[in-house]
Amino acid sequence: MRKFAITFALLSSFAMQASAGPGYEVTSFAVDSMQEPVFVEALKEFAESNTGNDYNGTIILQRHDNDGANPATHSIVALYPSMAVSEAYGKMIQGDKAALGAWMKMVGKISAVSTMTYTSRFARIGSWGTMDDKDSVWLSYSITAKDAASVYRAIDGWMKSDMGKQFPGQLHLAGVVAAGIGGGTHTVVVGYESMAEMESWAAKASSSAGFLQLLHTLSVVSEIHGINLATDIARFGKSATTVFK
Repeated sequence: MRKFAITFALLSSFAMQASAGPGYEVTSFAVDSMQEPVFVEALKEFAESNTGNDYNGTIILQRHDNDGANPATHSIVALYPSMAVSEAYGKMIQGDKAALGAWMKMVGKISAVSTMTYTSRFARIGSWGTMDDKDSVWLSYSITAKDAASVYRAIDGWMKSDMGKQFPGQLHLAGVVAAGIGGGTHTVVVGYESMAEMESWAAKASSSAGFLQLLHTLSVVSEIHGINLATDIARFGKSATTVFK
């Protein structure tokens, strides 16, 4: 049953039709202690197979550094340029014997060393900063927007300010397509090349009146549910700069 659940959840990340344009699916797992190399190798084997190479998106494996009571230790993040591309890939796997075999081989290996904890799907609304595949440290803010348009305008205005233009990383606002009952409506994802870069920018931004105003505005037009910190440990497929162009 656990293997079936993982199969269905992962395949759904490539085969569900819910929104147009670029987006991504997050499938999270609690990986057994000391089994991370097995998990990584299983994903790597699939991603580098003929079937994996046919995926017109980006596959990222992240390790959770800080996420509170969340039982997950790792997440597979599948980026795609459009739902049409995602859906076509999922149908290809289901209809091709060799492709399905490669998929099930991966599922069998990861299900032996992990337990799937949850899945979620997001549609990109806006992106700012400089996208770079070298960015590997991610802060994700789960929010419920009381006024979604105001959230976008606040971020867009800040990023276009003199101080915002100095931001060294990348920032994305995404809408929640599906994340279970009780989840937020949006997520704000901020990417940095390193923890050092994140720390340096936080010190610089905290002295900016404009940044403090942004935080105040966001506190008025949205409710924050939590902040997660994750680090990339493996990346496969296309450059995210082409997937999210």
